[in-house]
Amino acid sequence: MCAKRISRGRPRSGASMDDGRQRLDPQAIGRRHPARLPEESYRNINRPMMVTCCARRHWPVLVGETAATVCEVLRHAAARRRSDLYGYCLMPDHLHFVIRLAEDGTPPVFLRYFKGEASRRINVLWGRSGAFRWQRSYWDEFAHDAEVLQNQMRYMLANPVRRGLCGLAEDWPHSADLREGRRGRTSDLREAHIARPAHDM
Repeated sequence: MCAKRISRGRPRSGASMDDGRQRLDPQAIGRRHPARLPEESYRNINRPMMVTCCARRHWPVLVGETAATVCEVLRHAAARRRSDLYGYCLMPDHLHFVIRLAEDGTPPVFLRYFKGEASRRINVLWGRSGAFRWQRSYWDEFAHDAEVLQNQMRYMLANPVRRGLCGLAEDWPHSADLREGRRGRTSDLREAHIARPAHDM
């Protein structure tokens, strides 16, 4: 399930107060369900993060040309926002991607741009204004070390295999490992048991 919308009230355990401002506690990075703090709280963390966003009502329409459009928009959004896109996996009803945002970037700003542009392109493709929408909220989980990052990537790219949509991860047409030296390759993701990140889609 995607994260439910969180009210902006008193900070949760992942936040601390400093001179009246809410800030991320570094120990909370990687928690199951990060608090949605003000956008400036997420700046300058300089770590990869796994993001999951879902089609509204988990509508399984992210297939074929629509899926190709979403992947194209994601790559474009990362380049436009000067962010490092490590990889992605688009399922029929949701999208996982791992990214390190630019120093002045925040998840809400990036996702507003990406979701808005992807929705616009999909609706143009379908010829129906407002027909496709994303769920408003999303999951995010920071990778605090290389092992967590590797687990995120492996889990993400093997998602179609677990769902029975293909036999091997590299057979799925709407995923890619874009890390240096692995451009588009997913051939090392054959294990049946893969460590899962905190959330499970």
